[in-house]
Amino acid sequence: MRIALNYVRASRDRIRQRISRWRYDEPRPKVDKLSGLQRILFVRWDAKWGDSVIFSFMCRELRKLGPVSIEVIATPDMAPLFRDHFGVDVVHEIRKRPRSAEIRELTAAIGSIDLAVHFSTLIKSRDMFLLHCLQARHTASLDDSVGLVDVPLGAATAGLHMEDKYLELLRCCGIEDADRQYLVPRSRDHEERVSVFLGGREAPFVAINPFSKGRAKTLNPETTRRLIDMLLARLPGTMSVCSRHLAGRARWLQFAETGRKVAAFTIPRPARSTITLPCWPVPMLW
Repeated sequence: MRIALNYVRASRDRIRQRISRWRYDEPRPKVDKLSGLQRILFVRWDAKWGDSVIFSFMCRELRKLGPVSIEVIATPDMAPLFRDHFGVDVVHEIRKRPRSAEIRELTAAIGSIDLAVHFSTLIKSRDMFLLHCLQARHTASLDDSVGLVDVPLGAATAGLHMEDKYLELLRCCGIEDADRQYLVPRSRDHEERVSVFLGGREAPFVAINPFSKGRAKTLNPETTRRLIDMLLARLPGTMSVCSRHLAGRARWLQFAETGRKVAAFTIPRPARSTITLPCWPVPMLW
């Protein structure tokens, strides 16, 4: 049943994509170098915390162009991260799956921009409508098949890490030797909570979260077991393996029981999550 449902959804999405390309796409001459940039808009309405941290150095580096306004389209949940931590000048908030009328209203409020950046390898129907409505002098994307994209970076950056894809965009803007150091938000309150949680537990401590929002990026039980075995082989002594408990998936914690060297336990789900702590901050636990 699930396979059939996924097939129907994929077919529906392909039809929507073809219709949106037919209605809203149009060819534009391609460019290699960008100049005269004063307003740069990043489409980040599907952003997650980890992807946003990779993006974080872009604002700092784009300041090298001079007086430039760096703007982002983001959901209300992610807006504080861009506004308060990454130095974005303007955050245009919109819900995750907006209607056409909401997109028209948003783009009308944004007005004319010099560069729109939508780093997606597949421009979907809603994305296509947004790019059509934006009054952008240039559009950069990883989907080279879209005619509106006059700065195609998909083939040029194929196989590279997202960080390197951003660096290629900076080179198109005339910025070489960029500083790629990330900006990682810190929270004293959350760090104190983690310290209390770790109190009394034996070191070394490793937090493993095999789950993701989507099934495609969730580690399966076999991969999780191999990962734990590799850690046990490389780290001496007793190791605690911790995983966040998700409803209906507690059985996954059984795979942490690979010997007496491992103590498996769960992190209780907080009543309300915050943008600065989507999960317990693993880099702080090493």
